[in-house]
Amino acid sequence: MANNIVNSATAEIGQILSYLAEIQGKVDQAKALVNLMGWELPPGVEDIGLASLDLTEFLEKLDAVIGAPDEEWEDEIAMLSRIAELTLAINSLAQAIDTLALELPVKLASFGDYVDRTQIHKQLPKRLLDFLLVNYLANKSPLAYAILHLIDVIDYPYFEANHAIFQVEHVRAVIHYNHFKTFFTDPAQLAKEAYGWNTPDFAALRLLTRLSLLFQTLGLRNRIQPLDHHAEEIWLGRTVSEAGTMPQLIAFLHEERGAVAGFRLGLSIFGARASSVGASDSGLGLVPIVRGQAQGSIPFFRLEDTFIDFTGDADLLKGIALLQRPEQDPELRIAPSFSDTIAGRFALGLRNGSPQSPPKTILRLPGGSGLQIQ
Repeated sequence: MANNIVNSATAEIGQILSYLAEIQGKVDQAKALVNLMGWELPPGVEDIGLASLDLTEFLEKLDAVIGAPDEEWEDEIAMLSRIAELTLAINSLAQAIDTLALELPVKLASFGDYVDRTQIHKQLPKRLLDFLLVNYLANKSPLAYAILHLIDVIDYPYFEANHAIFQVEHVRAVIHYNHFKTFFTDPAQLAKEAYGWNTPDFAALRLLTRLSLLFQTLGLRNRIQPLDHHAEEIWLGRTVSEAGTMPQLIAFLHEERGAVAGFRLGLSIFGARASSVGASDSGLGLVPIVRGQAQGSIPFFRLEDTFIDFTGDADLLKGIALLQRPEQDPELRIAPSFSDTIAGRFALGLRNGSPQSPPKTILRLPGGSGLQIQ
């Protein structure tokens, strides 16, 4: 088992680095990559050495691993030598990139203080690795990419052109490795750093845009649009005199096709404006979208044997909103057209399997014992 994990991880790392093959021997592509990472090259310089990286041995060893037939992947002994050779090739390529970066002060010495201003010799390996990892994840695992983007491990900060440090205008792919730990240890701090949560600068549109990408990856049709001004005043319970509109994400969990006024289940998530200008309590609101019957189960096609279970009063759901603000309990808002004494219920859950499904083992212990769920 451990060897299989190592083998797979080594092959994945190899595929990440294989993107460099796209610029091998192509000076124009290498220059474009440097620009994407944010640097303007000195006059007359078309390549800092990226196009001349020798990937021949690395690509040969990578192909020997990922091109191996299935029966060899199951044979750990047969794969051992190939994985070992690929590991050495990866290490050699990584050292070549580090060496390239360390040699830049000498290579670019004739261009004055270019290296000191850009710090390219120190930042090149990190920016290059971030770029390769982000592009690999976006193509290899869109769901993992969308989740990491939502929790701000993957980010795309915008940088203005700054000719004093030879910086071009660009949007840079950045991986915040420290956000892995922050997500689990202090999610409130992560929300503050990523979206300005609990500050006067809460970026609701950025959050909803990333959430929209996750929904799209899960196969949920959705769109972002301005929140209707009248609806906003209803849900906030006050007159909105501030300029501008708040963003609204509308997503549909299920839509019945081929029927007039068929069943539809979805939700609207919108930015909830602060209670006053400059306040730090901007938050989010959620409004269920229900048409037709409001009880049943919907297959969640992107996950095996998984269903969305729901039940509720459809008429009631059209007039309620749940508001969540920083450091406050969730607040249920009811449209003024409803009675203050209205009663109703709504439940929404994600279920894997059913009572009739066979048990699934989630932990297997030596001797044949284990832990199962049903």
